[in-house]
Parts: sequence; structure tokens; C-alpha cells
Amino acid sequence: MPKNFLSVLAATIVLLIALPASAADSYKVLLDYGGANGIGASNLVYEGGVLYGTAFLRLGGGIFYELQSGADGTWTQTVLYEFPVGSAVPGPVISECNGSFYGTTGPDGYDYGEVIQLTPGSNGSWTSQVIYRFKTQQEGDEPFGRLMCDPAGNIYGTTRSGGVNGSGTVFELTPASNGEWTAKTLHSFPSNVKDGREPVAGLIMDSSGNVYGTTELGGFYSNSNCTVNGCGTVFELKPKTGGGWTETVLQSFDFKYGAAPYADLTFGTDGNLYGTTRGGGDFGNGIVFQLIPGESGRWSEKLLHSFKPNGRDGVLPTSGVTFDGDGNLYGTTSNGGAYGYGSTCGGRGCGTVFKLAPGADDLWTEQILHSFNGTDGAWPEFSDLVIDNSGDLFGTTTLGGHCGNGQGCGVSFEVLP
Repeated sequence: MPKNFLSVLAATIVLLIALPASAADSYKVLLDYGGANGIGASNLVYEGGVLYGTAFLRLGGGIFYELQSGADGTWTQTVLYEFPVGSAVPGPVISECNGSFYGTTGPDGYDYGEVIQLTPGSNGSWTSQVIYRFKTQQEGDEPFGRLMCDPAGNIYGTTRSGGVNGSGTVFELTPASNGEWTAKTLHSFPSNVKDGREPVAGLIMDSSGNVYGTTELGGFYSNSNCTVNGCGTVFELKPKTGGGWTETVLQSFDFKYGAAPYADLTFGTDGNLYGTTRGGGDFGNGIVFQLIPGESGRWSEKLLHSFKPNGRDGVLPTSGVTFDGDGNLYGTTSNGGAYGYGSTCGGRGCGTVFKLAPGADDLWTEQILHSFNGTDGAWPEFSDLVIDNSGDLFGTTTLGGHCGNGQGCGVSFEVLP
């Protein structure tokens, strides 16, 4: 990535809000992407009443921006940093670490991916620097997942491929007092199918310092639906006394109970893990699952919902789930919903926002909060919902909106459950 970045964009864009007539009280488009305000946005981060995110630009490069709500209910986008043409634009970002935002970039022809730091200055400007560059495939390749920060300020992440065996890695970056960062590979996924392979999502950590994540492929089960590469796993990394980490596969998906987890995991207040898979389940279109810890370190899976391609339910979830204060789960599906089974959204549906509420006998009930129709957004892929103090939900879609390219350039949206 070039060292000389463009200065902060001074212009501020005041946005028009588009309200679908069918859901005017519960769904709102905050930003219709296209042109100077970016296209194909990544996830949003909510901090101090402000939303932050990244997006590409049409002619190359991209932007890091904030969204703020005004007294009249309109939202304003301010570009905080512009990445120059020819540089790799960060995907998902985090901000709860060392007073900075951190993100990853994919391979750009000069390296196999980077970890970058975005830092605010005293005068309101922002600077960007590369804190680690994957120089060889053995170090890691394709760091796509969202990063995680521990209480000591160390950064953790995954690479989808690369490593000693070419099947992906888990890495740690440790800051030093002089501003330098030291990289360490915690685990290189092996090429055998029984272990996980190709971790696409980010990581989470429990209070004991154990790390949890998912792999898209691998595991104990291989069948005609998942091919010989396996249906994916949930794994745990435990630090060993004296150094090093031990990896354990907590769950191998078998298609019937899920396949191909793409998204981050979430811890519930009950100590259970929650997540989604984009395939498998009763109808082959993805699930929401719960993993429950048991004796001797064993975990058991419970299927909370199988997505059904019935023209109303969503299908193929590629983002994780978010809890509210009452224990309800929220998420998105990339396809499905009530719209877009004709030419719109390729005949696969434009996606949904859903809610799962726990009930008697530990049964969960699904409610579709919004079906995207193309003009108000389409395909909310790889972007977890974030929730504010009032319980309002925020997210992004990859396509849809009014950008004049036929499919739209995506939107940022708000849902009031």
C-alpha cells in the first residue's frame, strides 16, 4: 500500500432518506451508496452514537467514513479518510482497541494482505498505516475476517488460505512501546479434512482467553452435499502453559445440521455459542445454531432455525447474529424474502432481516422484520447487524438502492424492531 495517502476529504454529504411504503415505521435507508460516498460497503461499527464503515470508490481506492443522525432524523456521511487509487481498501473494521480502528485488506499484487490501523488526530484528521504485511503465503494469505482485540491490546485474526499447509491460519499481532508490531501464527490449519480448513470469519474470545472461530470447510463429515472438503467446523484455541496454543474442533457440521459457516460466532449470556451456516439444515438453505458446553470439554449442537425457501423466509445467511437485552437474536440472510424471485436479485430473492425469539420448551420463533426489494437494498452479505442503546438495528447491503448500474451500489439501513 502506498505510504503517502490522500488528505481527509473535506466535503460532507447530506443524505436523502428513502422509506419503503410497506415498512415506513420500521425500516429506513440511511445512505444510498454510489459515486463519492462509496459502493459495496462493509460492516458498520457503532460507537458513541456514531456509525463507522468502509466502502469502495468507482475509480479505485475507497473511503473510511462516519454516519451521524441529526435532530431532524436525517443522516449525514462524513468521509474521514480516503484510500488512494491502487491501494487495497479495508473490509470489516473494529474500533474497541487502543483508541484506533483496525481492518484487513486482501492481496493487491504486492503482498498477500495487510492489517491496517486508522487513527484520529487532534485536528479531526485521520491517518492510516500498515501495521503488518503478509509477505509470503506461508505467513498467511487473504485476511478477510473481522479482527478481534483482547484486553491487553493484542490483535487477532484469520487468513482464509496460506500458512504452512495452505489451508488458512489464525494469527496474533502484539504492539510494542516503540509502535512496532510483532506477528505470531497461533495455528496453521492442516490439509487433512478432519480438521477445519479456510477460516473466512473473524474470532471471539471468552473471559479465560480462549479463542473461538469457524472454518468454511473441513471437519469429520464429507458427503455429496459438502463434497470431500467437509461441511465446516467450529474450533477453539486454548493457550498452553509455557507458550503455544492447542486447537480443538468443537463441532463438525454434517449438512443436516448446517454446512459452510461464513460468519462470526456470538456468545450468549448463558455461555453458549451462537452462529449461522449458509447451507445445510432441513431445507439445505442454512441455519441458526446454538452450541452448548458440556462435560469433558464436549459441546452439543441445537438447531434453532432452518431457513425455508417458501417466498417469505430468508435463505443463505452469511452474517452472524446479534443479541438484544431481552435475549432475542437478530440477523440477515443474503437471499430469500418476499421480493425478487423474478428478474430482480437474480431470481433468488433480495434478502431479509430476521428476529428469533426464545419461547417455552426452549423453542425459538422467527419473525421477518424486513424483506429487501432491490430499490431499498439487496443482498446483505457478510455484515453483522449492530444494535444501539435503544435496540435499533443497523446494517448494510452489498447491492440495491438507486445507483444507476442496474443492480444498485448498496445501502446502509436502520430497522426498528
